[in-house]
Amino acid sequence: MNARRFRSNMALGNSVKMARTVQYASTRSEVWRWYWRAWWKRLWVFHVVVFLSVCGVVLLLLWTNDLVRPANVVLAVAGGLVAIVWMPLFPIIQFKPQTRTLTLEERGITTALGSKSAVPTWGQIRSVADEDGAIVIVGKNENAFIIPARAFVSEAERAEFLDYAKRAFQAAHVPAS
Repeated sequence: MNARRFRSNMALGNSVKMARTVQYASTRSEVWRWYWRAWWKRLWVFHVVVFLSVCGVVLLLLWTNDLVRPANVVLAVAGGLVAIVWMPLFPIIQFKPQTRTLTLEERGITTALGSKSAVPTWGQIRSVADEDGAIVIVGKNENAFIIPARAFVSEAERAEFLDYAKRAFQAAHVPAS
């Protein structure tokens, strides 16, 4: 379903006090594209650390008589590769095509997908960005809300939603005086 529902109470102008709600359904290709953009920006470092860690642990477990055998090195590299290959596959396997309702509020985000819901605070969010035509809100746990442009009736609604998200995020990340 290509949801085109967007609610906003703009009576307060630039205030971050009123909620913004959008309904949308992402596609696997949108999740895949976001993952690879995130990989090139920052996730590759995590993958390298996991790869080297798994290789090291496997080598230590297979170590015998102070010898490093080529077969053990091959097994260690294979273990490291298996450990990182599942990482880009996991979001695709866990993909949920159902329509999501996402509400931005002053205190955080309310999200509902079917019978499941969550309420992450803005403090749990790492970034809000406009990426490849989608509004992307990334949590500190690396989960992301990828809100496609088709979720909005107009570019003006999309821009207002993005502006609200950025202002709410920034307001929550301003150090207390």
